[in-house]
Amino acid sequence: MFISKLSKNIFGTLILACFLIFFPLPVAAQCGGTFFQRSATTLTTANGFAVYSTDMTGDGIPDLVGYTANQTSSNSGINRLMISPANGNGTFGAPIFFNAPAQTTFTTFITGDFDNDNFKDIITGVQTAPTSYIIYRNNGDGTFTASPLRPYNNGNFFFLLDINNDGKGDLITDFGGIGADIRYSLGNGDGTFQSAVPLVMNRNIQPGDFNTDGKIDFIAGTTLLINLGSGLFSTVSNVLTLANGEVIRDVRDFSGDGKPDILTVTQSSTVKISLLTNLGSNNFQRADYTIASNQQNAEWYGNVFVGNFGGSASPDVLYSADFQIKTIVYTNDGAGTLSAQTYNYKFNAKFAGDFDNDGKADAVRVSEGNFSPLTPHKFFAELSLIVQKNVCGQPGQTRIVDFNGNASTDFSYWTPADGTWAALGSSTVNWGLGSLGDIPTPGDFDGDGKTDHAIYRNSTGVWWVRRSSDGNSFAIQFGVTGDKPVVGDYDGDTISDIAVFRPSDGNWYVLFMGTQSYTIVHWGQDGDKPVPEDYDGDGKTDLAVFRPSNGTWYYLKSSDLNFVALQFGLSADKPVAADYDGDGRADIAVYRESESVLHILRSFNLAYAGFAFGVSGDIPQPGDYDGDFVFDLGIYRPSAQRWYTTISLEQTNFGASNVVPTSSILRIE
Repeated sequence: MFISKLSKNIFGTLILACFLIFFPLPVAAQCGGTFFQRSATTLTTANGFAVYSTDMTGDGIPDLVGYTANQTSSNSGINRLMISPANGNGTFGAPIFFNAPAQTTFTTFITGDFDNDNFKDIITGVQTAPTSYIIYRNNGDGTFTASPLRPYNNGNFFFLLDINNDGKGDLITDFGGIGADIRYSLGNGDGTFQSAVPLVMNRNIQPGDFNTDGKIDFIAGTTLLINLGSGLFSTVSNVLTLANGEVIRDVRDFSGDGKPDILTVTQSSTVKISLLTNLGSNNFQRADYTIASNQQNAEWYGNVFVGNFGGSASPDVLYSADFQIKTIVYTNDGAGTLSAQTYNYKFNAKFAGDFDNDGKADAVRVSEGNFSPLTPHKFFAELSLIVQKNVCGQPGQTRIVDFNGNASTDFSYWTPADGTWAALGSSTVNWGLGSLGDIPTPGDFDGDGKTDHAIYRNSTGVWWVRRSSDGNSFAIQFGVTGDKPVVGDYDGDTISDIAVFRPSDGNWYVLFMGTQSYTIVHWGQDGDKPVPEDYDGDGKTDLAVFRPSNGTWYYLKSSDLNFVALQFGLSADKPVAADYDGDGRADIAVYRESESVLHILRSFNLAYAGFAFGVSGDIPQPGDYDGDFVFDLGIYRPSAQRWYTTISLEQTNFGASNVVPTSSILRIE
């Protein structure tokens, strides 16, 4: 194979210009919204889990802190801790590891500045008899010094804070048991702590300087603990009135007056968030923001994240529902008044932080790798992380078929007999005809976040596109009879590009819809099946073919123009490459109809995963059917006119006779 590249050929430009004069393409940036765009970061540590994010290096950018599970001994606990330092662009550097002492495992761990040097340290419990702990002192240069192993049997670690203002970190612990006995142990500054002192019997506790006197207080349920200094606290009962199921989720200054406020979440008969603004003198003013009530509440149970999602200096609130493909961003006006904007995507993240240093909170989710026996419809991973960047506006949906713009794949089909497009929950549209040689080619060609109805007319080499943004249409001559349409986002601008693979000469012809220029690249030969996907995780579709004659995949990485050749599959297999493990890169995969098995070669570590799904005659249609940025295997069963996906293993009746399923960008032939 060789590569040749031509762009802006004079003759080709003139032909395209004629069409574009009559069919203008309104591709414009959209701003004012919040959207989380996937950006893959893969860490190669086996069996690792990021627990939370905090700045461990002192550069103001949150790093990841987590652990790896024990795989080398009879113990099933945590055998090492890790820190993954942020690079400042949404990616992370090589992890720093802390191994548990021989024949032991770690238990709980927290971060905090125990020696008052403005660098966060780690303190972790060690499973010994009695329970012990180790402090890993941050030297400020990327290295840590471990303290001796010391006994400590006063519960699980909650916070490491200087509560008596002596410059030494103190421990707040949960001693467990009924009533959740919270205690504190003053630090001696040398890695040791004084005897534990009871603080409160309430696990729902958060620190904050509520009376702004420079000392750390605590809110514990409805009780305020005022720090008097020297390790003494006074109790103010019933400063808050909390509803059934209402818990404190965060404490920070939402109103911009220098006093910490309280954010709560309620998930019972009513689902809501509440902001309790600190008025001073132990008084708080409540503002409730109802998300759902009564009949629909259970579907709206979810998670709360706090951060500068809108890019302002004031903390905003994001609520993500577990059983709805909805995310609500409550934008703070700077004075503590929140305004809700609902977005049709699923914020399936573990935690948030400004990982690319652009002033807006991003998200991190842990990808899922091998099929889990507990949740057979999903995968479980070895510390492969996705950073979902907070970008301006909602970019186009170029990797899934999504006609209604809810950021999840739709069940959809096209009827060649009359050109009817149907998507579950949407109105039908007539576009194209099978008698004219039309091939369905859905994609987001106008960049509005919704899939457009489109066909490639093989008899004439003309593309016909009906824009979702305004209902208008355009036609472009780009191809010849016998070409295979290969819609993709080849330049990474989140707009679908028109493209064909020509078996007769092995060339790819790509029209970049954003710039209205085009390129020609030789990649493949007659008999190859085009399988364009983003195999290197750079946000661009890569040129790729599956060669049935030898079962080999060949793909050209757009990130560096290096190529990869991997043997995986048999001649009769149907190639169904997609990002099944959520690491931001397409996995090589085939569906073997004779076995009804999906075979996957994972991009994360080139390990094999397999899953039996379907029956003979099923048509594979991979897609992100639940909007979690991870592809699921979907199949359409023509004999029953039903859909099945690996999300819930349930069936959906939606189909008709002699239809072409179009839930996948490419029609599998």
